[in-house]
Amino acid sequence: MPITLSGVYANNFARAANIMCSPSNIQQIANRFAALEKAKSYSFGDFAKLLLPNRIDWGAGSAFDDWEKNVGDIPAALRQALTDVIRDNFRSVPPLPMLLKVGDNVDQTHDLVIKYFAVNGIDYIGILMLCPNPDPPPP
Repeated sequence: MPITLSGVYANNFARAANIMCSPSNIQQIANRFAALEKAKSYSFGDFAKLLLPNRIDWGAGSAFDDWEKNVGDIPAALRQALTDVIRDNFRSVPPLPMLLKVGDNVDQTHDLVIKYFAVNGIDYIGILMLCPNPDPPPP
């Protein structure tokens, strides 16, 4: 069975991103983001390899190498929504922790759900990235 995009980014990468953007780390990452953005205006995906430079954090062998191609496969409107929520959050004082989940969509399209929620009195931004479902529905 081929590895799907959700399979590539759902485990190690999402776990590493969630640790990076956890309540205890979000301010440090926001500071690093601000420093990177001084040199280059942010667009979704631009800083991922700089903020998560360890290939082990990316899991599946091709996740790190194929990042730019896979980001480019996401429709422009969804990439812009991701850019806006991530950039605006990192610029906020204080930035909210973010929680990423990656999974398969019900059809062969990308989709995105942004949800604000609280756990134990801590406000979060939830990012649910749904990747094209590799399995067609049964007849």
